[in-house]
Amino acid sequence: MSLIVIFGPSGSGKTTIVNTLITKFPDKNFTKAITTTTRPPRENETNGKHYYFVENAEFEKLKGKGFLVEHTEYPKGSGYQYGLTVAELVRLLNFQGYAIVIMEENGLETLKKKLKAPIKSVFIKRSLSEIEKTISNRNCPYEEKVARIKHCRKQNKAGSLADLILFNNSTPEEAAERLCKAIEG
Repeated sequence: MSLIVIFGPSGSGKTTIVNTLITKFPDKNFTKAITTTTRPPRENETNGKHYYFVENAEFEKLKGKGFLVEHTEYPKGSGYQYGLTVAELVRLLNFQGYAIVIMEENGLETLKKKLKAPIKSVFIKRSLSEIEKTISNRNCPYEEKVARIKHCRKQNKAGSLADLILFNNSTPEEAAERLCKAIEG
């Protein structure tokens, strides 16, 4: 098992690139963590496939019982919480292949402190204008879009925490190919 953490600003293409990677290279044995969130599902998102969607009270219960390895509110002030459960991390650590977690940089730092297993981290970088365009086209409340764009300006500086920076300046297929080579290399 190789644990890969993908992080970067909202709208940088993290999820699209990872989903393309998994679809394009089925023989490479990739799996993706399913994180838990309190935000409502977007169009075409399925509970248990894209995220585990829970109410705030359930998320607080998971936190209180120590069932989350890491958690964060994103974007700050939104009330939307995201976290990686202990059960999901155990699934990933037992996976025979490449296990990918998409999270924020503070989640990466928490995992590095808590795990003995090696972690390869990849920061997805994209131009701010492309990020703003992607977020503006999302089917989510206007206030969330504004908060995500504001937070992106800070997140774009987090690349120094990564083992590798992947520039998302092409198609998802090309970015997935470059990511695959980086993971295997």
